[in-house]
Formats: sequence, C-alpha cells, structure tokens
Amino acid sequence: MAARVLGVLSGAAAAGVISSIYWKKEIESLRLRSFEEMDELSKVIKLENQVIQEAAIREIEESHRTALSNAYEEVLQSPNPPTPEGMQEVFPFEELPPNPGIIRHVKDGNFIIGYDPYLHAPRWVIERITRESVTGTASRKGVRFFEDKNLPNSLRVSNASFGGYTRGHMASAGAHKEDKKALVSTFVMSNIVAQDGTNNASDWLRLELWSRELAKEYGQVIVLNAIGIPTIEKDTPSRTPTANNPNRPDTTRRRSRGYVSYSTVNNGKAWSAVPNLLLKAVCVPNLGDDGKACVAFFVTANKPNPSKDKRIITFQCTREDFERASGIHNAFVRAQAMPNYLITRCKDPPTFYQPIIGKPVVGSDDLDY
Repeated sequence: MAARVLGVLSGAAAAGVISSIYWKKEIESLRLRSFEEMDELSKVIKLENQVIQEAAIREIEESHRTALSNAYEEVLQSPNPPTPEGMQEVFPFEELPPNPGIIRHVKDGNFIIGYDPYLHAPRWVIERITRESVTGTASRKGVRFFEDKNLPNSLRVSNASFGGYTRGHMASAGAHKEDKKALVSTFVMSNIVAQDGTNNASDWLRLELWSRELAKEYGQVIVLNAIGIPTIEKDTPSRTPTANNPNRPDTTRRRSRGYVSYSTVNNGKAWSAVPNLLLKAVCVPNLGDDGKACVAFFVTANKPNPSKDKRIITFQCTREDFERASGIHNAFVRAQAMPNYLITRCKDPPTFYQPIIGKPVVGSDDLDY
C-alpha cells in the first residue's frame, strides 16, 4: 500500500516537473516574441519619427530657400542710382569717387558699388560698417552668389566666370551680419572680383578683420575698397636700323612707349578683369583733430605673398600711392591721414592662411571658392 502511494506521488512530482519545464519554455517563447514585437514596434516608431523629421527638415529648407529667394529679389530692388540721402548715409563726404560707368546702391547691405561695364568688375565699393553689422548673428549657410539683374545681360558677371580664382567680396559678408538680407546682399556678383585664394584668405582677410575691430571700437567705419587693374609693360625697341646708324636699333623713338595689359577670367559666356592690386582705405569719422575723419590707406597684391611678416602695417601705403593705383582722387577730401594712430588702435588679427602649405585653415568662413 505504502509503495503504491509513493509511486503515485513520484509520478505526480515528475508530471509537475515536466509541466514546469513546459511553462518555462512557453514563457521564454512568449518573452522572445514580445522582444521581437517590441523591436519591430521600435523600428516602426523610429521610421515614423525619421519620416516626420525629414518632412520637417524639408519644410524648413523650403522655407529657407523661399526666404533667400525673396532676399535676393529684394536686394535687386535697391535704388539704382543711389539717392542723395542714401549716398550720404553710406559715404558722408562731399562726393563719391569717379563714376566708372554704373553706380549701384545696395541699401540692404549699406554699401555702394561703382561698377565698370568694360572690365565687368567693380572699380570700387564703399561700405559703412557698424558695431551692429559686425556683431550680428546672420548665418551665410545656404547663401549663394547671384547675378546682378539690375545690370544689362551683356554686362553681367556670372557665378561660373571665376575658374582658378576665388570669388572675392569687396564689401565683405562678415561685416554685414545684422540681418539675413544684409548678408545676402554682399553675394551679388557686381560686388565680387576674381581674387587669388591666398590673398583672399590671408592679407585681404586680415585687413577686413582689422576693419571690423575698429567698427567694434568706435561704432562705425567707412571703408573704400578699390582695385588696381593695369600692368604697364615696356615696349621692346624697334630692330629697324636708323638712317644714321644702320647697325643699331632705333631706341630713341620708342623708349618712352609701353603697353597696358591685364588678365581676365572667362567661362565662354562672361568674362571679368582680374585685378593686379586690391586696395582699402579705412576711415573712422570724427576721430582726428577738430572732429575730422581719420583715414589709413592699404594695398595688397592679388597673388601669393611669400613674406612671413603679415602685420597690418606692412600693407600700409600713402594717400598718393592709393590714388595713383586706384584712380580715385580726393574721395576722403576732409579726412585726416593718421594711419599709424589707427593701426595701433586694434591688435593685428590672426593669420588664417599658411602660404607655404597652401591650404586654408578650417574654420575660416570668409573664403569663397
């Protein structure tokens, strides 16, 4: 009897163990299926979030493109030629530099362009830089260069015309960041010159940064940017013998002659003259004696600068040299030349370019390739 009872109990225990193992397997199977379902659900949710995020990004980008497109159009609606009020706001002196052919007042960017229709390039650009425009937060992300439709089609420069050169701002983008429209306005092609990459990223950039520091210090500066175009080449003497001396070439009649030449960039449809020199006159109003404006003049060559000395003072030139190279006379007729005083007001900016290596340092967002 006792043995029978023990057998029944053993069988029940064994059945219980088997049942426990079965249910453990079922529970584990359910748990695995649950994990798989949760994983699938997680993937679905992640995909849905990705779709929503991409749609939001597309909407933002489309809104950004629309805003930029509107900004381009609004910039092109700036008065042309400038009104006397607009001219005085940017350049508070007696008169503008000589008109090279077409004058454009880009009101949104607070600068005036003197465009040469023969060279297809700006001869000069005057910009008013303020503390607000320099310290603004407008971003150049997504901003592109665009043609100046205020100019006749035959006189415009396209974005594709600068093979081998950077697109160099005359009125710099970094000095007009008070709002998006002001920043966009500096990308109009009538404000752009064919500029050597090393000049754009080193010498010229340092002058731009220094000018902005002056604007921060004094509230505003007036900057006249200009180009020097021609290269004068001496004529070779004629090899035709003279009547008096048949064995010598005629040097007397041709020794004072020369040729004026300049390089161009051309994409087959539009071309532009390449400057040999880039010049900048930086003026701080009401800083000199008796409230006169204080001005300093600078010149850089539009080519790599092998010198290791990149101090601002090394680019300094006289008023006469500036006028001779730019062809602009008496633009700052009431300004007092105090270059050394101005140069000592702000520290030399850092060098962003290493000419020996030939590679721009990452982080310099003023480079336009």
